[in-house]
Amino acid sequence: MKKHIAQIIIVLLVLAVAPALPAMDHSKMGHDMVKEGEKAVQDTMDHSKMGHDMPGNVEGGKNWIRQAHVKGHHFAYELIDMREKVKGMPGMKNTHHLMVFIKDAQGNTIGKAKVGYLIKGPGDMSQKVMCMGMGGGFGSDVNFGKSGTYLIKTKVVAGKTKLMDSFEYQVE
Repeated sequence: MKKHIAQIIIVLLVLAVAPALPAMDHSKMGHDMVKEGEKAVQDTMDHSKMGHDMPGNVEGGKNWIRQAHVKGHHFAYELIDMREKVKGMPGMKNTHHLMVFIKDAQGNTIGKAKVGYLIKGPGDMSQKVMCMGMGGGFGSDVNFGKSGTYLIKTKVVAGKTKLMDSFEYQVE
């Protein structure tokens, strides 16, 4: 019972913060989506002077860890550190909240989709989680409690469109 109450509190905290997290609109920035067959291609353009946060930057509490283009769709990932918020909550094993913001080729936010992560981490650690829609994106609590490399696979099903993205994320 205590575990469920703690999890509900975390979800409510995330829901309270999520509406303030804007999704980025690249449609009016004068550059095209990049794609290479079915594979996601890391955005290599220097966005640092365009007035918004990019992967690797921590600004205004946002930690953008990746941007990718998959079949004409733009993915932007944000990682929210929840360790301080869950300290002292028994049974809370998740350390972070991982958000993905998805836009189609026309720059429209994908608002209705099934989104999930398959995360493989240090040792034999494996997590399979479904995301819920919030703040213009999709997010779920995840556990990045151990140092090492995590392989994150994202699956999106929006109508008849199926999108897959994968990348490695290093936790120190």
